[in-house]
Parts: sequence; structure tokens; C-alpha cells
Amino acid sequence: MKNVLLFPLFCLLSFQLFAQTIPKKSSIIIIKNDKTALENYQLIGQTLLANDFQIEDSNKDFFTIKTQPQFHKKKLRGVQYFYNFVGLDKQIKLTGKFNISSLDNDWSEALYKGMKGSPVKYTFEQMDELAKLFDGEVSYK
Repeated sequence: MKNVLLFPLFCLLSFQLFAQTIPKKSSIIIIKNDKTALENYQLIGQTLLANDFQIEDSNKDFFTIKTQPQFHKKKLRGVQYFYNFVGLDKQIKLTGKFNISSLDNDWSEALYKGMKGSPVKYTFEQMDELAKLFDGEVSYK
């Protein structure tokens, strides 16, 4: 009987050890890979366009791309957000900003903090989902 009770507990603890947790107040997602800065810059553009993002600004000299502000589609539909990407050698750096009111130009940094479902945390979680599309090792700062 003890084995039956201990097995689910062991499985749960094992899962927690291997699942990566996002540190509180993280604002940067880094996707590590084996590509050059130029290849990462091109990969960012291709991935964004394939996932219905519009590119507002792109700088081929510095390998940066900024998405056009858009509204969240599933939750918090009144919240706008955009992402900034930098293609570097062997990594992609991703940050984001969000705006609760479309009447002003007061953009806040997307952080992993706050209550579940809050605009700041939800924007970061969506940014994290996008980062996972790049097939690399994801880390947070």
C-alpha cells in the first residue's frame, strides 16, 4: 500500500525537478542555438511572419526586429503589446512591452510578476510561448 502512495509522489517530485521555472521579475528571454547573428535575424523575421505578426521596425545592421503593436487575442483583449528581438551569435534575445490604455503612449515592460491573468504576467507568458517556437534552449533574466 505504501508503494502505491509513494509512486505518484515520486512522479510529481521528479517532474518538478526537471520543469524549468521562470524566475520572478524576469524581463528577458534568451533562446540559445547554434546560428550566427544573421541567421537568427532571418529566423526571427520568418517565424514572426509565419505566426501572423507584423514587423514595425527592422535593422539589418544591428539584427533587431520590433513587432507592430497588437491586441491580445484570447484574454485581455484591450491590452496592446509588442516584442523586441535581437539576433546575436548563438542566441536570440526577446523582450516585450504592453499598454493597458490605447489612449496614451505609456508602455510598460513585460515582466514575469503579478497575479495570474494580470496584464503584465499574461504578456510575458505569451512572449514565452512565442520563444518556444524557435527550437532552442530557453533561459530567463
